[in-house]
Amino acid sequence: MARHQAPKVTYHGEGVGRFPVLAGGEGSLLDDRPTKTVGSYWPYTSMLFDYIYRAKPFAQPESLSADETCALTAYVVYLNDLLEDDLVLDQNNLVSIRLPNEASFVADHRTDVFNTRCMSDCQDPAAIKIISEVLSTQQEGKEDGLVDTISQQHPGQPVYDQYCTICHKVGVGGAPIVGDPDVWRGSIGNGAEVMVDNAVNGISSDAGVMSPRGGFVPLSDDEIEQAVPYMVGESS
Repeated sequence: MARHQAPKVTYHGEGVGRFPVLAGGEGSLLDDRPTKTVGSYWPYTSMLFDYIYRAKPFAQPESLSADETCALTAYVVYLNDLLEDDLVLDQNNLVSIRLPNEASFVADHRTDVFNTRCMSDCQDPAAIKIISEVLSTQQEGKEDGLVDTISQQHPGQPVYDQYCTICHKVGVGGAPIVGDPDVWRGSIGNGAEVMVDNAVNGISSDAGVMSPRGGFVPLSDDEIEQAVPYMVGESS
């Protein structure tokens, strides 16, 4: 792992919109509305590294290298005034940076399992799979009089619900909110072909940044070509 100097601070971890505050809040944990940040609440610097490595960036988790994760860890710790300007944070001294609230965390020895142990006819754990997929927009036949509501959907709605809503429902990263004609007017004016191309290849503008395919690499061109008209129709 490469060594990293704490980067110069441009923002101060104050949080934007619905994103959490990263710095400050010292001495607030006993308040009615405490400010829980890395500096005021978190117990370990290694936990911060692990969280960034596993969960960030928002649209493409686990895409950062160990070096990039170390640099971001140094940045957040520096925001909380816990890293000196001339101190280099690396794999050798990462855990030596002690967070102020570490002593408030104690080991919990209580069991976290209360279910009765399965002793017979148990399902093979290797056969249990958790999957996520877009529902088909076609449903053959009806069972027990069930109305086929899926086939009545716009073909792009399942794609939107599965992939696009995470940003376009609340405006994460400047994403135009579906259902707001004012913020979509400029994009719609560019035409469907440009909009699909921007969604496939990504775009950066004064309004915000969109990663290629919204950060979902497996999302196909065909699925994007279905989702864009649906979002336009809901926002016109």
